[in-house]
Amino acid sequence: MEIKFKFKDIELVSKEMVAKPQDLSQEKIGFNFRIKVGTSVNLDAKVVLVLVSAVITHLLQNDKQLGKIEIINAFEIVDFDDVIIKNEANQYIIPPELDHTLRTVSLSTVRGIIWSEFRGTYLHRAVLPVLYIKDFKEEPAQKEEIN
Repeated sequence: MEIKFKFKDIELVSKEMVAKPQDLSQEKIGFNFRIKVGTSVNLDAKVVLVLVSAVITHLLQNDKQLGKIEIINAFEIVDFDDVIIKNEANQYIIPPELDHTLRTVSLSTVRGIIWSEFRGTYLHRAVLPVLYIKDFKEEPAQKEEIN
């Protein structure tokens, strides 16, 4: 079954950047990313929301947070009521293919936002690499309704 969707909204929830640490030289700086992606359903608006949190850390000191971006992408789903269904446990289920696609699109979106928001700063070279959603570790999560 082909599922059609489109962006309804992209919201920058938060943006943080610490002052450039004194012990970082521009030539030797490298970055790691800690990424979390979660989905939820807003029944009133008939959208699927994808929250992406991207924490930028120092390559050699992974506990040293340098910056953070959090976004929410809202996706309008054509035939929402036929696509997003409630299971026996009263949880709304997003079809796996759709969930995978929306998460992938959201990762690409956060990549552009990171580049745009940190352009001109010491984090301008913190380019989020291409990530494959299938490589993420799944944390137990409930798909719940947000009103």
